[in-house]
Amino acid sequence: MRFLDNVNMDFVAEVIGVGPAEAVAASHTQDEGYYQAASTAFEDMKYVVALLTAILLTDFASSDRGALGAGFHWRLAEPLERAKQSLMTSRATTQGARHHRHHLVVALEKLDAIAGMVRDGADMRDDPRCASVMAGLRQVVRELRTVSKLAAGFDVVNFATSCCATHAKPHQFPGNRVQSS
Repeated sequence: MRFLDNVNMDFVAEVIGVGPAEAVAASHTQDEGYYQAASTAFEDMKYVVALLTAILLTDFASSDRGALGAGFHWRLAEPLERAKQSLMTSRATTQGARHHRHHLVVALEKLDAIAGMVRDGADMRDDPRCASVMAGLRQVVRELRTVSKLAAGFDVVNFATSCCATHAKPHQFPGNRVQSS
């Protein structure tokens, strides 16, 4: 039986009695080296997104515009370089892995551009580039979510479906009265 693997978007070899889950696993073993390198790049990019978010939040909340200095910025360089090296040295052979790699490369290029903007100007609160930084971060997160859907093991926290997002009304704490409308 020959069937299309919906996760990797390529045909799996003719196999009798093998279900889709086994076929996906077989397809991933073809590109095992790629997925290991991609996992490193993915985790590094998630770290850079978190760090950039922390930099921007600190910059917005700080009354001292020079509070950030270069303290945070040097931390961006190492994980970005590691992610670049992981992707440059990896080789995707199946169509699904190449598609996966494409989204990682798009996210990495955008993340590198955002890190450059943040390094160039510490005062992001009053900088007109701030809107493009925020839009860029949203685009990177969308790409990382796409990557997480294309292969198992690439997880991104979805705050829209997290525990806190499921609570529709405020909690009643001792000494705290919740006003009803």
